[in-house]
Amino acid sequence: MKNLEALKKWIDTIIKLGPFIIVFEVIIGAIMAIASSQIKAIDSLWFGILIFSIIVFTAINIFKYFNEKNFPKLLIENIENEINEDTLSKSFARKSLINDAIASTLIGLNDQTCKLTNKAVPNYATEEEISNRMCEKDIEDGVLNLLRPFITNLHLVLESFNSKFTVATYLQNIASETPKQDIVEYNTGIYVLKDELKIKESLIWDLLERTDLKSEKQEIQNILRLSINNNRFENGKFKINGEEYYLLSSTIPIVCDDDHPDGLFIVIGKDLGNVPNDIEEIFRIFNRVLANWISKYNECVYSRINYKE
Repeated sequence: MKNLEALKKWIDTIIKLGPFIIVFEVIIGAIMAIASSQIKAIDSLWFGILIFSIIVFTAINIFKYFNEKNFPKLLIENIENEINEDTLSKSFARKSLINDAIASTLIGLNDQTCKLTNKAVPNYATEEEISNRMCEKDIEDGVLNLLRPFITNLHLVLESFNSKFTVATYLQNIASETPKQDIVEYNTGIYVLKDELKIKESLIWDLLERTDLKSEKQEIQNILRLSINNNRFENGKFKINGEEYYLLSSTIPIVCDDDHPDGLFIVIGKDLGNVPNDIEEIFRIFNRVLANWISKYNECVYSRINYKE
C-alpha cells in the first residue's frame, strides 16, 4: 500500500527528529532560566539572550503545533479505504472459491455415482465395471477425492492462512464386503483424511465408543459427543503436551433427514478460535454432499453382493 508506506516514512521522520527537539527544548529552557536570573537592565546582554530564547522556544512550539495539526489524516483515511477494499476483495475471492469448491464436489459426486445401477435395469454394469466402482476404493481415498476442492482450500475458507490442519470424519454404519462370506458388515469409526499436524495417534478408530480414555483423547471425545448427541456444530479446544488445538465438529446428516446425524466432519487447527460466521453453513453444505456419497457407497457394496448371488 503506497499510503501505508508514506505514513511509515512520516512517522520515521518524527521519531528521528523527536529526541533532537526535546534536547533543544531543554537547552533553550535552561538558557531562559539563566538569562532571567542574570538580567540587571533591559539593555543588557542577558535580556537579549532571554528574548532570543523566548523567540526560539516559541518557534519550536509553533512547529510542533503545525506538525501535529498537519498529521496525515488523509493518509489514514486512504489506508482505511484500502484495507476495506482489500477485505471486500478477499471476501469476494473467498466466496468464489467456496462456490467453485461446491460445484467441483458435486461434479465429483456425480462422476463417482452416476454409473451405479440396479441389477433390474437392462443396462446393468458388467462385473469388470463393478470392480472399478467407488466401493473398490478405501473410504479415506473416496471421501478425500470427493472433498478435495474443499479440504485443500481450508486455510482460505476458515481465513486461517498460516495454519496447518488435521481433517477426519467419523462415520457410522459404513457397509463393507467380506469376500469369503459374501455378506455385508457395518463399520463405525474415525477415518483420518489429512494429518498436517501429526496428531493422528490421538484420533483413534473407536474414540467415540471408548470409556477408558485419558488426556487429549478424552477432551476430543467430549467435543465430538457434544456435537453428535446434540446434532450441532461445535468449536472446542484441547491440549497435547501443553500445546493448544482447536477442533471444529460438524454433523453429517442421514440422507434426506437433517434431524438425525450419521457422522461428523472434523477439522483441527491451532488458529481456529475465531472462524467466519458462515462456516457452520458451509460445513453443512459439504456434509450433505458427503451424506449422499455415503449412501451411494453403501448402495455400491449392496450391489456387488447382489451381483454375486
